[in-house]
Amino acid sequence: MGIYVRVLSNHKLFTNINIQSVYTDALLKNLITTIAVFSCLFLSNSSVWAATSKLCPGESGYYFTNNRKTNPVRGGFVSEGAYVSESAFIAPSAAVCGSASVEYGVRVMGKAVVKDEAMISGNVRVMGNATVGGTAMISGDNKKPTIIKGWANITEGEITSGRHGSSVVPKAVKDQQAVKSAFSVAIKDLNRLYNKVFNADTEYWEESGDFKIDKNCNLSYSIAKDSLTNNNTHRTSARDLRLKGSNVTFGWDKVTYLDKNLGFSMYIDFGKKIATGTYYSSNRGTRHEDETGIYIKTDSSDGNGNLFSKNDIRKAFSDFKTVSKYCEFTFKQWGIVDKSE
Repeated sequence: MGIYVRVLSNHKLFTNINIQSVYTDALLKNLITTIAVFSCLFLSNSSVWAATSKLCPGESGYYFTNNRKTNPVRGGFVSEGAYVSESAFIAPSAAVCGSASVEYGVRVMGKAVVKDEAMISGNVRVMGNATVGGTAMISGDNKKPTIIKGWANITEGEITSGRHGSSVVPKAVKDQQAVKSAFSVAIKDLNRLYNKVFNADTEYWEESGDFKIDKNCNLSYSIAKDSLTNNNTHRTSARDLRLKGSNVTFGWDKVTYLDKNLGFSMYIDFGKKIATGTYYSSNRGTRHEDETGIYIKTDSSDGNGNLFSKNDIRKAFSDFKTVSKYCEFTFKQWGIVDKSE
């Protein structure tokens, strides 16, 4: 299996930093004071350190502190425009968005979301995957809580008592779950294929490496190539490169020197410098490089006549397309598949 890896942008970077630290009593005191200040900030409602949450798209805010007076613990996300009483409870996995108001005694649990201009007060429990939004007004008395649960989606009107919920999973959620499930299968297939590619020697190169797209849409890889005919070597690696927002091109064609073999290529353009451990060593010397993109081209033979089939390569293309939907990057095809066997 021949692997060709090309770096698209060159930049030498040699950095030597020597830091000498002198510890004094005054420095230690300042350090203790700083830690105390940061602790106070963490346990406050302050949005000085703006946070975000996928439950409140496009909004900044902070993470609420539950049980503030007795046993302070981090709670769920609260948007800057929302109001939450210090005596309310917001689970770490829940959120309050928009300009919603959550008053004294309310507990927002599970993956529940309160948003828009909704107002909740009194003995109310919002739980599960419930959503309270729009102009809805929910309240409860001290004797028996008002409960909003399941997949309930309340956007208007006033509710003062009872249990309200739905077991019907919204179509949008089902579609999202299907995309996630397909993504999990696709990255397993891609990781298996590319690891096979990266570890196939040829009569000219000794090759090894690994390739992994993880569940958070991060790409990690390493490639090591040592020439069997001269002193050329190639090493490149990177960890946790974010695929979201990148541009991926995947294609295939016939390899010129092996007429019946298919070659396939992949280029990922990250649009900016990425931190890698890339270097080349040859008779012309050694050079270090940064990259803006990764370009990998290989033929489908491992040098022993063991070929990847056209179906294997088509499957890889399909898998990348599936991954692009979940990881939100652009994906396109180039090249023509030869139809002859």
